[in-house]
This record gives sequence, structure tokens and C-alpha cells, in this order.
Amino acid sequence: GLFGAWLVLILALSGAVLSSFQTAVLAPLGSSIAEHFGGGDRGAMVAQLAITLPAIGVIAGGPCAAWLLSRFGYRPVIASHAAILGLAGSSGLYVDDMHLFLAARLFVGFSAVVLFGGLTALTGRLFAGATLSRMISYQTGASAFSGMAWVLLSGWIASRFGWRASFAIYWLTAIFAIMALVAWLPPADDRATTKSAGWAALRPVLPALFLNLGTFAFNFMIIIQGSLLMAANGIKDPSLQSAAIAA
Repeated sequence: GLFGAWLVLILALSGAVLSSFQTAVLAPLGSSIAEHFGGGDRGAMVAQLAITLPAIGVIAGGPCAAWLLSRFGYRPVIASHAAILGLAGSSGLYVDDMHLFLAARLFVGFSAVVLFGGLTALTGRLFAGATLSRMISYQTGASAFSGMAWVLLSGWIASRFGWRASFAIYWLTAIFAIMALVAWLPPADDRATTKSAGWAALRPVLPALFLNLGTFAFNFMIIIQGSLLMAANGIKDPSLQSAAIAA
């Protein structure tokens, strides 16, 4: 029905939005995390690792995404990894042990990339041609907007309720886990119609990919160091930090 179609459409568009959870939520919390874990060099290292460790999880989870989809299908993979992302991401609410906290950040990256892979594959399965191109552009726009929105929301929550409260933003993934459980989703593996274009398909876009690496590295350094540098210069309010980072 119409309601089910809207659920699938929202899921298909949400991959990039959910993947931005990895680091955006923590962007204005770096100085608060560093202070909580002892301050100084040790605290700063924990804060930086909390932001960068999800990237290691992405490296580990990326190759697993396709296998998980072909083995279990869209529904179990999307629902389970949305739940894992919510649980691991919200660990800052209740985990005090440094090692457990950082381990949870690894699972944030792993679950986020598998979730993104599943939702992106779902988009490719549901749409084709010009419609698929439009959907990808919509995803890109949604990702850019949501990345800024999560930074601002996280800073606002931390400023009013404490830095730990911002980790509750990860609970929003429960909505998408429920949607994946109730929506109609097609089979993930269709070997009769699926063909691989191979590495040659990447050649036309390689210049844009390499250019994007530089842009990503620049933006990532702002997220890693921005909060700590602002706190060192007397700007400790997370809402102010989030506004500067989002800008």
C-alpha cells in the first residue's frame, strides 16, 4: 500500500543520513570527552580516538556488507545493524570505562558501513536509470544537511543537558530498525539479473574521488581537532562549538 511504499522510500533515502551519525554527533563533544577521561594528553587522545576509531570499523565492515546481504537479505541486515548502531553509539550515555567506550566506537563504524551498504543496495534494487540518479542526488543532499544538523543538535543538547545526553541521538536508529522489520523489502540476491561492471567502471570518476579525499581529510580534521582547539582558547560551550564546526 501507499504507507508501505513510503516506508521503503524513506529507508532507501536514509543510508547517508544514518552514516553521518558516526562522527557528527561527537564533533562538539571532543573537549567534554577529553575532560571526562582525565584531561591533558590522555583525555585528548581518548577524544580523538572516539572520533577516528569508527573509521577502522568502516574498513573492517565494508568488505562484510555484501556477504551479509547475500547471506541474510535486506531485512535482517538493516534492522540488526540499525540496532547495533543505536546501542554502540549511545554507549557514551552509560559507559565510563575508557576501553569499553572506545571498543563501542569501533562497532559504530562497523554497523554504520554495513547499514549504509544495505540501504544503498536497496536503493539500487528499487530504482533504475534517471530515477536512480535522482535518488542518489537526494541522498547526497540529505547527507550534507543531516551532517550539519546532527552537529548543531548535539551541541544544543550537550549545552543544556550535559555532554552525555547528546549520545541519545543514536537512539533514533530504532525508528529505522522498526521500519525495516515492518516494511516490504525485496530479496537481496538476484544472480540472474545482477552483473558486475568491475573496476573499469570506476575510471571515469577517479579524479573526482581523489579530489574528494582532500576535502574529506580537511573536514575530518576540523571534526577531530575543532572542539579541543576551541576549548583551549576559552570556547567551551558545546552549542558555540557546534555552530563554529557546522559553519
